[in-house]
Amino acid sequence: MRRFNFVYRRIDGCLTTLLLVVLACTASAEAQQPADFPFQAPLLDDFIKEFFHSTPEEQAALERIKIDVRAEQAYGKQMVESYLRMLKGQQVSIERRGADYRYLLALVQRVKPLMVQHRRYRKVNVYLARSTRFDARSFPGGHLVFHDGIFDWVESEAALVGIIAHELSHLDRGHQLRSMKRIQQLQSTSGHPAAFSPQAMFRNMKSMGKDFHPFHPADEATADFDSVTWTYRLGYDVRETIHMFARLSAENRKNRSVPGGVPSFLRTHPLNAERAAAIERKYRELFAERPRTELIVGQKNFQRRSPAKLP
Repeated sequence: MRRFNFVYRRIDGCLTTLLLVVLACTASAEAQQPADFPFQAPLLDDFIKEFFHSTPEEQAALERIKIDVRAEQAYGKQMVESYLRMLKGQQVSIERRGADYRYLLALVQRVKPLMVQHRRYRKVNVYLARSTRFDARSFPGGHLVFHDGIFDWVESEAALVGIIAHELSHLDRGHQLRSMKRIQQLQSTSGHPAAFSPQAMFRNMKSMGKDFHPFHPADEATADFDSVTWTYRLGYDVRETIHMFARLSAENRKNRSVPGGVPSFLRTHPLNAERAAAIERKYRELFAERPRTELIVGQKNFQRRSPAKLP
């Protein structure tokens, strides 16, 4: 599950508990093992850095694991239904009709053909949550949930397309399938004697840590780059997304909610200012490759909830 969310959340208690246990085990292993013991526990600083981020080798191994589309659909259905039940329990209504919903659905259908795996997700289900949160989520199997707060912050169709493209990128790249892949990975090695070695135990604990941490900044950055590329290809002005991040960053500073003291490995997303700068660099690259002077902003279209005509 992925969110286009710019409010950094408190780390879940189970993650903190697991991390403390892991660190205690690390310290104990360092203190108790003899000098010639073949397994050396990682240093504390190295372990903390590795705990939340996959190495390129680990990421490549996960990407080689394929998830059956029916298994993904069943998994995603459970996830989105659980989330919608939670929202309803908070007195948030869910709609699949009306001008806002039809507008979102039309823009989703406009962006979806740019996905590499658009045939895998022939149908993308869109839900509109009537709440003031600035929040959008994608779920496995092809489900998108948007909150009303997006319409309060977005000022143009171009910026809204950027949010939609970001969420579809998470779906396209299978970011939400990481937990399923790790389970398959652990199951495939659990019967091997090496699975019970100290090295494997530490490796598996780190895998658990990556899954307890609900968001991955690297995934968010990748989805941002896809969003910029797709938005630009459709003829929309990417600078609208840059401006949106600048406003969010200013709002964070005003409310003193910028997590400057939070270590980077605990952040759920890159900082808004960092995202704006990265998006601007990507936009300049795209413009240098294919200059476009006529780009769609779509402020009036956004106000009318009527999709702009593409060039």
